[in-house]
Amino acid sequence: DVRLEYSSHVTGYVYSVKANLPLPKPKCQISETQNRIQDDEENDDEEMDDEEMEALENEKIYKWSPFVVPYRHQGGPTGLINVSPRLVSYYEITIETRQWETPPPHIIEDCVCIGFTTSRSRWVPRLPGWDKLSFGYHGDNGGLYHGSGRNIRLVGTFGPGDTVGMGIDYVNRHIFVTKNGRFVTVAFRDLRVEMLADIHLFPVVGLYTRHAVKVNYMGLQEPFCFDLAAYCNHDQMQPALASEISMEDDSSA
Repeated sequence: DVRLEYSSHVTGYVYSVKANLPLPKPKCQISETQNRIQDDEENDDEEMDDEEMEALENEKIYKWSPFVVPYRHQGGPTGLINVSPRLVSYYEITIETRQWETPPPHIIEDCVCIGFTTSRSRWVPRLPGWDKLSFGYHGDNGGLYHGSGRNIRLVGTFGPGDTVGMGIDYVNRHIFVTKNGRFVTVAFRDLRVEMLADIHLFPVVGLYTRHAVKVNYMGLQEPFCFDLAAYCNHDQMQPALASEISMEDDSSA
């Protein structure tokens, strides 16, 4: 687990800190099946071009293999470690509250972001989700971002004192977000299976704040705030999605 904090004043720049390692992910086995083209009287006179023929004959099948990465079980006996196979990658950040005897200069509106990015991303003064190589959830306005500086939609703000998580569900091909142990929403849907299979996604935290941010990368030293085991359980996954909450902006967020 990592604690991120600036030692100097934040001015007009924003920064993103990417993890050195990607989140663990399930292995994907890709196989191709040859589809038999059945002769049909209705299709005898129809001709297919090379692209249609190739698409028909070579169909890729993706099969995910669950992975095991230990994490501390939420609740229950102290020290209980969960080693159940899963198809969900997840991490959390906690924005710590700081009090100053004298307010620092250059007061700004705090913004902390949680997201994913790829190995191709480079350090630039931008926040997660502002380019096509990243996905981001921004705390100042509660916006979801991908490929643009404009938010896709608003799902609720967060700030000092909050614990926010982001996960990749490889079964349902989406990225979801949590806040203070509660499922917030499916943030990005219908991710391309080729992308999930070929690309490793790295945790990235956007920092435009003077508050320290603690990253819970594995959930091993301390448990996640969100009940990951319940989400990974197929029988409880659908109720979790059904209890999706719409979080309105408020002064406590």
